[in-house]
Amino acid sequence: MKKEGNALKVKAVMEYYGERQKQFAARTKVAPGNISDILKGKRTCGEAVSNKILSACPEINPDWFFGVSSQMLNSSHENIINGD
Repeated sequence: MKKEGNALKVKAVMEYYGERQKQFAARTKVAPGNISDILKGKRTCGEAVSNKILSACPEINPDWFFGVSSQMLNSSHENIINGD
């Protein structure tokens, strides 16, 4: 995933949870400096960081996170949000 794409995806996930960098770093167990660098476009999400984010955020569709799908949330979570 490109650096810019990483920043946009991580920012969108943080906004979904209503969290700032420090809170999101605590949730995902990713160093706050790494989150900051990703958001600034200084680094990409490697496999380990991506796995930590997706493990801590089960509502997030991994295919969306990796740019394969346009649907951010897993379908089961979409149904809950939409009241289905």
